[in-house]
Amino acid sequence: MLQRAEAAVAEAAPQPGNGETLLIVDDDKAFLQRQARAMAALEWPLVQMAWRVMSAPDGRSAPVAGWMRSRVGTAWAEVRRRCGGEDAAMAAFVHTVRKQTATDVDDQRMRRVLAAYGRWARAVDGQDSVSDMQEDLAHCNRFEKLVRAGYAVWWEPTPAGKRHWVQLIVENDTSRRYWVDLLGELWATDPRPNPGRFVERDPASGGYQFGWGGSSADSMYAYPNSRSAAFVIWSNDRYLHTSADGGLYGVRPEMLIRDSGHTCSLPVMRQN
Repeated sequence: MLQRAEAAVAEAAPQPGNGETLLIVDDDKAFLQRQARAMAALEWPLVQMAWRVMSAPDGRSAPVAGWMRSRVGTAWAEVRRRCGGEDAAMAAFVHTVRKQTATDVDDQRMRRVLAAYGRWARAVDGQDSVSDMQEDLAHCNRFEKLVRAGYAVWWEPTPAGKRHWVQLIVENDTSRRYWVDLLGELWATDPRPNPGRFVERDPASGGYQFGWGGSSADSMYAYPNSRSAAFVIWSNDRYLHTSADGGLYGVRPEMLIRDSGHTCSLPVMRQN
């Protein structure tokens, strides 16, 4: 299974580049165990990559490209550091990730990454670790035609400036009621009275990033054959306040919905 000779490894998979050399490993069993741990650590990031691509309104994601490349690079470096080398299947996976994340990740690029991960998994333990993810993708591609998501951004003047809120909308054309988990992030300029609990600050624009998701308030029901709506909640309040010159930008909601054992991240389109 493992390519013991350096020449055989180089022939079986492209070199990762940057002057790296694939090395011979002394202990096959420890090598396989280390790779299995690296594979397990990357499984959840791969699921998140799929969700990000599925939920993107245009079907492609730029942020997930760099994020995925960083995660895989970390796993690659850790296995090499502890074991002194790589086998052909992991080298091919790393090469595929670097190639497919060189630009925005779309559905086709995402599937190539998943296929390479599957080949690596089969080389390590003989198991198909991506079949569940691929089944999720196929199911969700059909499901999103029946259940559609959107959002709208609103604001109105106040004596102190403006108050903004984000409305989340689900149109359910099925006869079933669904529970929807709400996640997302946005940026705000000049929030008032102070930024409070923000995720990140952008010194260039002066914007503050805020996120939501993970609490019981970040959820809603999508009722059968109807249009359901909810609001993003900030500290028990739907309003995010700014100065008169402040505003919101970079709004990116995500909606996770489960159907027949599959978890789908719906594309969320902006609505008027």
